[in-house]
Amino acid sequence: MFIRLKKRKTKSGCTKTYAYLVLSKHTSEGPRQKVKKYLGRVYALKKLSNSQILIKKTFQETVLQTAIQELKAHGFRSSKSKVVHFEGFIFDQKAKSFTDKNNVPIGLILNQGVFCGYTYARLIAIAGKHKERRRLGKELGKALIEAGLSVTPDEFLKIFNLLSEIPTTVNNDQQSSTMPNNAQQ
Repeated sequence: MFIRLKKRKTKSGCTKTYAYLVLSKHTSEGPRQKVKKYLGRVYALKKLSNSQILIKKTFQETVLQTAIQELKAHGFRSSKSKVVHFEGFIFDQKAKSFTDKNNVPIGLILNQGVFCGYTYARLIAIAGKHKERRRLGKELGKALIEAGLSVTPDEFLKIFNLLSEIPTTVNNDQQSSTMPNNAQQ
């Protein structure tokens, strides 16, 4: 799946950009694409300063702080559990949503990605996926880029190390093969 940006001209002549989540399938007749979800209107804001990553105790807290710092670099300010822009854009940390003042879902072009409720939730959900480290690293990198969150290689490694410290679940077959004989009773 990927995010497609579509530009539409309004009757008044101005151009608006919208984001869609698209599934691509390969068929015998060639690739076919299907829109799975509307992600909202997309806005581009000028970056006013560089963002600084704050590494926290958990992966989720670090991703949240990374998103907040990137939004602040684009003119947002914090207020309680929300991060707000003067144009009425609101990132609600608890609801994991990014909306305008009318509570309509929106996206924001950050760096080379689109930050919206979907990309933020997808990034947070990586913590629940227990895969081999290499695959997990690729998925984390792709999700950070897709969400438009810019991190240095050192910051990426710190975030990845937080992610790879999350304990994995073990099924009964694996557990019995790794437990000592006297503990398997």
